[in-house]
Amino acid sequence: IDTIKECLYSPLLTEEVLSEVKDIYISKLKDKLNKKTYILKKKINEVLGNETPYGVDIESNIDDISNVTLDDIKMAYNSYLKNSQYAYSLLKVKE
Repeated sequence: IDTIKECLYSPLLTEEVLSEVKDIYISKLKDKLNKKTYILKKKINEVLGNETPYGVDIESNIDDISNVTLDDIKMAYNSYLKNSQYAYSLLKVKE
């Protein structure tokens, strides 16, 4: 139980860990660049524009991932925790 509480409320996230996770995710995205379905979707984008439900742009996703910082992760995590606690407290009130 203590380990789970530590993981949820005091996660150990360092620049090195974040960099490793980003590298793994980016390499997986780069693997998709040469897939036939991605190339087809890129051609559809060229014809229909990027603002369609079929829009796909791995290159900009890679840029977005590269720009993520530890502060971004902490802010999103804290926001998630607050929302989760609020939802949990609502559930307890309704019981």
